[in-house]
Amino acid sequence: MSYAQRQLGRSTIVSVLLMTGGLGFVCYAGYSSSFFQIIGLVLIGCLGFYFWYEYEIKRQWLDTLRRMGNPEAELIVTDESFQVSSGAGSSTIPWNQFVDIWRYDDFWLLFLTKFGRPLTIPLKDVDPNVLRLIEERIAQFKKSTGF
Repeated sequence: MSYAQRQLGRSTIVSVLLMTGGLGFVCYAGYSSSFFQIIGLVLIGCLGFYFWYEYEIKRQWLDTLRRMGNPEAELIVTDESFQVSSGAGSSTIPWNQFVDIWRYDDFWLLFLTKFGRPLTIPLKDVDPNVLRLIEERIAQFKKSTGF
């Protein structure tokens, strides 16, 4: 699932597509009111922004992986915090700061805020027990806070 779909929700995307289809039908039927033209411009702008946003987010994630050089990170996972260091820098973060985790085949994204930029964790050579502990700790915080 794409970043924008997760953040906006599928219902928002489906609504915009249905409105676009309805507007296309109205234009095809011959209605040419300035109201429909304005709605059309707004919908085109929303769709354009959506695709630009998707492109930009993916570009930023790939830039983060490129800056790391070798896509390896040192993870130190304890009961209290998560520490990561790589070519892009290092950080120690308490578990209660994470709000979400997205899993992909080659990397995970750990979110500190709902709409913020995630912490990218490459999965090459990561012990499955460490990944399971990361999932458990983040799930534990999400459950206790309602995120």
